[in-house]
Amino acid sequence: ISLPLKYRPQILDDVVGQEAPVSMLKNSVSMNRINHVYLFHGPAGTGKTSIARIWSKMLNCKSENAPCCECAICKSIANGNNMDVLEMNAANQRKIEDIREVLSKIRFKPMSKYKIVILDEVHMLTTEAWNALLKDLEEPPEYCIFILCTTNPEKIPVTVLSRCFEFQFNSVKLSDVVDRLEYICDEEGFIYDNKALNLIAKKSKGGMRDALSLLEQIATFSEDEVTEQNALEMLDIIDEDTFDILI
Repeated sequence: ISLPLKYRPQILDDVVGQEAPVSMLKNSVSMNRINHVYLFHGPAGTGKTSIARIWSKMLNCKSENAPCCECAICKSIANGNNMDVLEMNAANQRKIEDIREVLSKIRFKPMSKYKIVILDEVHMLTTEAWNALLKDLEEPPEYCIFILCTTNPEKIPVTVLSRCFEFQFNSVKLSDVVDRLEYICDEEGFIYDNKALNLIAKKSKGGMRDALSLLEQIATFSEDEVTEQNALEMLDIIDEDTFDILI
């Protein structure tokens, strides 16, 4: 299993660098203020779809300390095969027929508390697909929740934006990325140095998923030795000393 999948957050406390969305969702549960349409927007690889799945588990898990991550509901949501949590990636399922297929499934009441629709890269939907979706966003069934995820909120129709409860995701701070990489290197038994992890963090530009992918590539390339030299070779970066000579 790849590192991004192995270390994908399963509870809100595992999420790195998104304190505001995490805090707001926790408060929503404690105050029992559940909206029907959410918009998660921000840079790629910052946890939008991961948190959408965690939120789905929190809403449908029957444990007092949801999500328990142990029950059949939590496990099926994490594995992407829960019948009450419908996921669609609009990057390759953007037509009106795709939306209609998803909407046809929310007509049936959920086996859990909520029927949840997660639409990733939602800004890619066609105009016709948006029009088909709008009616259900305006008057969703009481048991239905939509979570729209996007890197380009400016491309979403104003008529849709006005119906969303927005959560802004930010690029993860370099220090937070490095701390997470250190933890994973320790867990995996990698030999590493701090300069290499800083190079990975800078190269990932605040995307935790990209940072884990780069870490895995370097570890594979160098037989689990994540050193500055190996990182420079793999990432094709000129080190500071060489850069100073060149200029």
